[in-house]
Amino acid sequence: MLKQRLQQAELKAKKRERIDLEVIEKEMRKADERKLLIISQRSKNRARFSQINNENYLHLVYCEYMTGAEKSIFTELIVLTELGTNAIIHPVKGKFCTITEISQLLKRELRSVRRLITPLIEKGLVYEFVDPSEIKEYGRVMTERPLYVNPEIAYSGDRNRVNAVLARQVMNYDHIEKKKVYLPWKLAYEPHDEYARLVERKEGRTKKHKMK
Repeated sequence: MLKQRLQQAELKAKKRERIDLEVIEKEMRKADERKLLIISQRSKNRARFSQINNENYLHLVYCEYMTGAEKSIFTELIVLTELGTNAIIHPVKGKFCTITEISQLLKRELRSVRRLITPLIEKGLVYEFVDPSEIKEYGRVMTERPLYVNPEIAYSGDRNRVNAVLARQVMNYDHIEKKKVYLPWKLAYEPHDEYARLVERKEGRTKKHKMK
């Protein structure tokens, strides 16, 4: 008897949850007559995440490309990257992080952060965007420089839809490649593409640095 009641209650619940397609079609026809657009709402997962490219990161470790301190702060910076741009963004203020703000968020000494980020930029693990007009007018950068994590090492977003502006910056100023460190996965981008993507490098150059 109890089992029968539970089954009836379950059927009633499913009936309430069932979408009446006839009613929806009727409402859509009304909206169409009034030239209104009905958009289905999708719930968004607001969890922020970033993905490390395991092969590329291990390749850098094998090549001893970073010091222990540089590895530590680099992996911490990844949690501050913005989805789709890889920019280092303040999670509360929603704007580019200053060096001071990075030190506060990561609970590190300001002097230490300044000292460690400089080699990360020089090694191509972090990029900074500079306004060339400021250098032309003042001889140096006057405003805060936005920082971005190299998407070949870690990317916050779809690896087949890498931000094109950032990708061009990395490809044009490939500091890692200039130091004869050949990563297994590289950015690929065609002039008319909307996005860049990560592709596996053909066998050859990586062979000399292949992990044992």
